[in-house]
Amino acid sequence: MKQQKILWIEDDATTSLTNLLPPVYFHGGYLVEIASNATDAVERLMRRTYDGVVFDIRLLPGPHPQWGKLYKRTARGTVETQLGLSLLYWALGKKPCVPLHEPHPSALDTLAQQVEELRQVFPLRDPLSPDKVAIFSIERRLQVTKNGHLDCLGLTTEQYHQKQITMPDDFFLQVLKKHFPPS
Repeated sequence: MKQQKILWIEDDATTSLTNLLPPVYFHGGYLVEIASNATDAVERLMRRTYDGVVFDIRLLPGPHPQWGKLYKRTARGTVETQLGLSLLYWALGKKPCVPLHEPHPSALDTLAQQVEELRQVFPLRDPLSPDKVAIFSIERRLQVTKNGHLDCLGLTTEQYHQKQITMPDDFFLQVLKKHFPPS
């Protein structure tokens, strides 16, 4: 069996979510790399190809100045979510078609401007295909779907999985099996 190479973009993977990794390793069908912030994720996505990428929507910026700049410009309370959405739009090569949270056009312009800046600083040769993406985040499904971001990204609600306070240890493995079955 060929191992599926997975990038998990998750700031808590090596802290509060460590219980989710042993079942993945024992299964043997997956080789998981962890990017703990937006900077690390971009660097990995620009250097390697993956069979699948699992995104957390709430992300920390990491050390690259471009992410720090976006972090400082974003409204409090939405900053980590906006960084994660900007990363998703960048990685999928999509243009935002709806605002982040606010129903006025300037919020859409801001998100679109941020994604364009990312493309200029981090040129991505091959955007990810939507079928190589899953989302595993704390936001409720309704928060992500009501604004239309999944549609703009070419993703479905089936690709979104919400973290829970009490998740079985094999929850992440089940997400991987559903979206990236071992070959």
